[in-house]
Amino acid sequence: MVESCGLVIKHKNEILLIKPKGISGKNFSIPKGLMENGEDYMDAAIRETYEEVGLKFEKKNIILSSYNTIPYINNKVVTKKLHYFLVDVSSSNKEDVLSSLKLQNSEVASANFYTKEEAINLIFWRQAIILHYFL
Repeated sequence: MVESCGLVIKHKNEILLIKPKGISGKNFSIPKGLMENGEDYMDAAIRETYEEVGLKFEKKNIILSSYNTIPYINNKVVTKKLHYFLVDVSSSNKEDVLSSLKLQNSEVASANFYTKEEAINLIFWRQAIILHYFL
């Protein structure tokens, strides 16, 4: 089974979603990626977020009680688990956060903050539950 980890980056009533390169349609995502050997879920989420969008968070920035997992089930078998945590950047200026993004050119086409109404039309269906938890 594959395990992937990411951060839900929230600014007031919006979350940061990325548009993966080379994928069309309703497939936006939170910044996330695969775990490396020896990493715990939080370390992997922090590293992957930094790699994909250039935002560096420390463990103290993570809201621990926000931890959750989404199982990806195919043919009644869990083939992947997405572990994610919440980071609230509402105390920062949204434009400052966006201007500080450094997108991973090989994987990320774009990134922006979206309201729940906007995000529901963009996010990969398996991650839609995130919107209900945090927006």
